[in-house]
Amino acid sequence: MLRPLTRVGATIAALAVALGLAASPASAAAELPVPSPGFAAVHGVVTPQGDGPWDPSRVQVKLIRSDNYSMSPYPVVAADGSYEFNNLYTGTYRISFAYENDVWTEEVWKSPQGSQTFTIYDGNVFEANGSQRLASTVSGTAVPPPGETLSDYLSIYLNSEKNSYRPRILDEAAGTFTFVGVEPGEYVLSVDDRGSRAIGKAYWSGLPASDPGSRIVVTPGSALTGFDVTLPLVRALSGTVQWESSPGVLVPAPQVYVQLKRISDGRSVEAVLTDSQGRWMHGGESIPPGLYTIYAVPNSNTKLNVLPTYWSEGAEIELVEAVHQRDLQIVLRLGGVVTVKLTNPDGTRPTNGASLTLIATDPSTGVRTQAGTESMDSAGVARVQRLEPGTYVPKLLGDIAWDRGVYPDGAKTFSTAKPVVVEGGSVVNLGTQVVVQPAVPVRRIAGADRYETSALVSKELFPSGSDIVYLVNGTKYADALAAGSAAIERGGGLLLVHPTQLPTSTAKELKRLKPDRIVIVGSAASISDDVMNAVVEQNPASVVQRLGGATRYETAALVVGDAFDEAPSVVLLTTGQNFPDALAAAPRAGRDGGAVLIVDGGASAAPAPIRDLLANWTGETVVQAVGNESSVSPDVLWDAASVLNSDYPWLAISPSLAGKDRWATAAALDADNSGTINNTVYIASGLSFPDALTVGPLVGSGGDRLVLARQNCIPEAQFYTFDRNALHEVVVIGGTGTLGPEVSALTKC
Repeated sequence: MLRPLTRVGATIAALAVALGLAASPASAAAELPVPSPGFAAVHGVVTPQGDGPWDPSRVQVKLIRSDNYSMSPYPVVAADGSYEFNNLYTGTYRISFAYENDVWTEEVWKSPQGSQTFTIYDGNVFEANGSQRLASTVSGTAVPPPGETLSDYLSIYLNSEKNSYRPRILDEAAGTFTFVGVEPGEYVLSVDDRGSRAIGKAYWSGLPASDPGSRIVVTPGSALTGFDVTLPLVRALSGTVQWESSPGVLVPAPQVYVQLKRISDGRSVEAVLTDSQGRWMHGGESIPPGLYTIYAVPNSNTKLNVLPTYWSEGAEIELVEAVHQRDLQIVLRLGGVVTVKLTNPDGTRPTNGASLTLIATDPSTGVRTQAGTESMDSAGVARVQRLEPGTYVPKLLGDIAWDRGVYPDGAKTFSTAKPVVVEGGSVVNLGTQVVVQPAVPVRRIAGADRYETSALVSKELFPSGSDIVYLVNGTKYADALAAGSAAIERGGGLLLVHPTQLPTSTAKELKRLKPDRIVIVGSAASISDDVMNAVVEQNPASVVQRLGGATRYETAALVVGDAFDEAPSVVLLTTGQNFPDALAAAPRAGRDGGAVLIVDGGASAAPAPIRDLLANWTGETVVQAVGNESSVSPDVLWDAASVLNSDYPWLAISPSLAGKDRWATAAALDADNSGTINNTVYIASGLSFPDALTVGPLVGSGGDRLVLARQNCIPEAQFYTFDRNALHEVVVIGGTGTLGPEVSALTKC
């Protein structure tokens, strides 16, 4: 028990001794600690309960403050079990009594009311007595299913309502385990091999943890043995991934993603990485039985010349209950290789990393994509590998930032360039080629104000008119963030309006475009009814519709939901609280047929209108955060992914597109794209939103690049965007008051 003893109390205790009254040694006045002025003390006696060797000197009395600081050193426990802490600061504490090697149980002091804490004050001496019971041991063996081997990741627990133990002694290879220092009580023993997907979790006795028959009763000082747990076999597939390092020689392929794809919908339900020996395993109780295909995808950073490959050419395999199907071998397809040695016109080696790009053309659509780009090595050789069999046009980029690139053997245009045919495992050598550095043309699109600039951008995009136009508030950014991707999806334009009046330049552009449909983005609080009425009056042949909600999030959901007839492949989530991270989001989404949605980045979940929209989409849509965790929190990202894929949310998340600042984030948006080859780079202000958001549909619809700049220079993270792309032209958006002549001169910050 615990009780406060003031100095008066100590005097009374001494008087009791003088009168011959009984007193325990621990509470006798002569044995009470006397704290210095301004301090307090704690003392008591520890006693064993039960028969067994008990050495007081091996008892550890732990006094812990409310801030979890443990008072040290531990006091020496005397032969009679007494101890004391003296000269303690006032405050709240808790105390426990442990024993070396857990031969006796660790006990926590409690008050008669059940409290485990107590408070001491200036000049007080408190008594906290404790006891210890003989501890017990429980041992057994984890037995794997026939044909399986235990891994090095056994998870074994002995749990009661009060305590949880892990084995003090564990031989994972043999599966033997021993718990020591176990307090008396009823326990449930569980074993789980977390390193093997073919082995399930089990409880001792084979009964569920809720069944009373699964309980192990531990009495003081007992040594219980023979508590063996036989682990069940669960459904699993395993095998190896290899590649042909030389003709006829197969070697392991490490760090390859092996995907398990469900036949019914093509969804990847799980992906695992091969180990250093190329081994992989799928299975476990979380994956339902059914028909699957197995698909091996090399890591994007691999140096191996290999391609994604299906097991057995895409054959179906059934995941069967309690069956482990082994030795499923995947031999990765070899990719094609194209090499070239690059030199300057004078025969010298390019100094800053010239590169080789391979361009593929889709025969059905004519769309050109970048199949691979590699910079030259120290010898001036550029080598592009992991190419799918097919026909490619090589393009050579020089070593200055504004190189438009040339084609081998003097070809001037893509159409006159000589293509190369690549086969799996083949190497095409282009010999030695000269890279040149022609100047890049720069022009500017600018009006008298943001509204006229947006109209001029619209003329650039739609010289002959447009079927649909989105009108957004030119003074607030929120509505335009989502509208840009909607305009790209619908093949439409985006014009700025003043919230209370229709600018003359915007009105003229609407008349020129003659759209079938005009969408007013936002409520009347964002774009007034007067503006809408003016649009209706001046465009009688157009259907004018307002898409606006009670919040910016509802407006975004309405606009994107209206634009996308089917679920987009990707949804870029950006904060609706500010604009810097999102400026380059619409072009990035447009290149991949994606959408931009805004969220409250600091919340714990996506806004309800956004969640409702995501829930209506069926397909394999994934979400990507734009910006770091301070812009879009992991909770919001996970919540959105859970709406898209409640069973496997992690499969609906792509890596975030983020940098240390708005410039690096925009570079990340540019770097992570579908590989479409651009002809033009557009430069807009990264310090204000109107021009960058206006030009989004123009950039995204053409597969071009958007670079953000300061007023007088291009930040380094954005500057080197030009190095990575086949650049034909630079277009500066906005007047010299927004982007000065230094930007037109392509000046790096």
